[in-house]
Amino acid sequence: MNHSLNTTLWSKVQITITVIRVFLQENSIIAIRFSMVKKSELLQEGKSLLVSLRTLGLKNVHQGNNVVSFLNCGQGLKRANEQKKVAQADIKEKPLRKYGQKDINTDLIVIHDEITHCTGCELHSERLASVSGRGEVRAKLLFVGGWLSMKEQEAYQSSIVFGVEEDVMLGKMTQAINLQTEDVFITNIIKCCLKEAKQPQVEHIKCCRSYLMRQINILKPEIICTMGLVPTRFLLNKKQSLSQLRGHFYPLAISNSLNIPVIPTYHPSYLLANPEMKKATWADLQTIQKQLES
Repeated sequence: MNHSLNTTLWSKVQITITVIRVFLQENSIIAIRFSMVKKSELLQEGKSLLVSLRTLGLKNVHQGNNVVSFLNCGQGLKRANEQKKVAQADIKEKPLRKYGQKDINTDLIVIHDEITHCTGCELHSERLASVSGRGEVRAKLLFVGGWLSMKEQEAYQSSIVFGVEEDVMLGKMTQAINLQTEDVFITNIIKCCLKEAKQPQVEHIKCCRSYLMRQINILKPEIICTMGLVPTRFLLNKKQSLSQLRGHFYPLAISNSLNIPVIPTYHPSYLLANPEMKKATWADLQTIQKQLES
């Protein structure tokens, strides 16, 4: 048997085993990030090399503790892959979660914590505060705005969602259609409170999308009212102007079994600057009231 060939093959096996064992270290960050598929490929390559060595006459190369451990770990990966497939199949077959009061509270708190520590886009580095929303878990009506902006020197209060004056106006609007505090939840698409001059971009909105969609799925309000063009286009994916879209209901499919009507109207900040548009907004609110009371 060619000694140099044996030496080359054995060296390759040792290198392969060493590489694999690094990837499989229990506390290795690399192991966490490295896919199971790649690990399996490395294992298969190492085993093939061992078979080649045995064919060439090296019958006992597998007896060392490192090699035995190496060979056995492949079975663990195989079982892990099989368990993963079973778990994925199980998830697909499960029906949509039915939320109880405790579940809703817990999951909204989880989302709030995720938003507080979110670093998903560049906005996190200059946000003045995180704004997950405010309201009751059994809200009939969900208001969705764009984002909260404030002057840098202003003191942020956790109860503010649209703005100080804007929130006061929204409170009067909901009272006018006989809604109580427990009937309403208020949130924004962008979950960061930004400096007044900062203008979020499309990629920032996309980063926050999952937060809002999860909130909607948990709350399951009877109606969603988008306030302003940005949240309206975000949820409805329509290109018409707000003046064309406002005052009408549009279905929003949250899941195969859940559709929520969405009605666009003007944002309180726009109404503060353009009080003549309050009449049109009042008509939209009456449409909401009629729908809730029907």
